[in-house]
Amino acid sequence: MVTVDGCGRGDGRRRVASSSTRPTGARHAGGELDGDDVVAGVRQPPLGRQGPAPPRRDVARPQRARPGSRLGATGRLTVPLPSPPGVPRPTSRSVRSGVVPDLPAAAVFDNDGLLLDTEEAWTRAEVRLFEAHGSTFTPAHKRELIGSSHVVAAGKLAVMLDQPGQGEALVDELDALVMEEGRAGVVPRPGAVALLDALDGAGVPLAVASNSRRAFLDLVLGGAGLADRFAVTVAGDEVAAPKPAPDLYLEACRQLGVPATDAVALEDSPTGVAAARAAGMVVLGVPYLEELELDAHVVASSLADPAIHVALGLDDRR
Repeated sequence: MVTVDGCGRGDGRRRVASSSTRPTGARHAGGELDGDDVVAGVRQPPLGRQGPAPPRRDVARPQRARPGSRLGATGRLTVPLPSPPGVPRPTSRSVRSGVVPDLPAAAVFDNDGLLLDTEEAWTRAEVRLFEAHGSTFTPAHKRELIGSSHVVAAGKLAVMLDQPGQGEALVDELDALVMEEGRAGVVPRPGAVALLDALDGAGVPLAVASNSRRAFLDLVLGGAGLADRFAVTVAGDEVAAPKPAPDLYLEACRQLGVPATDAVALEDSPTGVAAARAAGMVVLGVPYLEELELDAHVVASSLADPAIHVALGLDDRR
């Protein structure tokens, strides 16, 4: 197997995305390689069809504020802001008191690296792209590409592969490769299916808001058997601005028929957390790198972490 030092996945550590700026946004993802060592990292959406957002579907509304619940007088979740500088962030081992809400009006999931493990497909595609152009994909390339939008990634790839003016063609080539890899299938992240079951059983409407393009989002959700679990899915090529802009989350909540301020977002990256916070949402973070600090209201080790269930008001329903 091929070794790329410094990006192993065998240690269980994970990589997340950073900010993106393009109106038709993208996230890179990386994963295991066939070989002795592995590369974790980046995500970039494949080419997908342009078109209107998915049709709105009627969804059940969850139970709201009960006597003695932790919802505020307005019905909004009462969750403290992240710790000030110098104060340790909350994690599954250190969650501040008062963070437990009643059931949210909706739960909106990021996809790449949070709901599904698309990392492996992205890494294989990126390695293939670089090999096809006589180069080697490295951890430094991963770090540089993480969170890049389609247009930004195009510029970076043109530099990395020393092909001035060919960035768009390179991104298109990468998109085609990752679609091939995605057809091999991806699996849900640990705890994802159980959490969906718990939220669905509690009557909480579910949505996906992903920077990936529609073609890739549909491919991997369908392949993982999760396409029918969500009332709404919104892709990066269906909004004016991708994450870190709030558009994806605002559109998902609009289609669900709930105020974004009453919903909870689940994210794995600084880019996604910024988008959800900009939408006014409570944010639960599951960083794809253990050492990465997310500006989320609660940070946990995985979707299986009890802290996630507690923060969603599911702790007495498990």
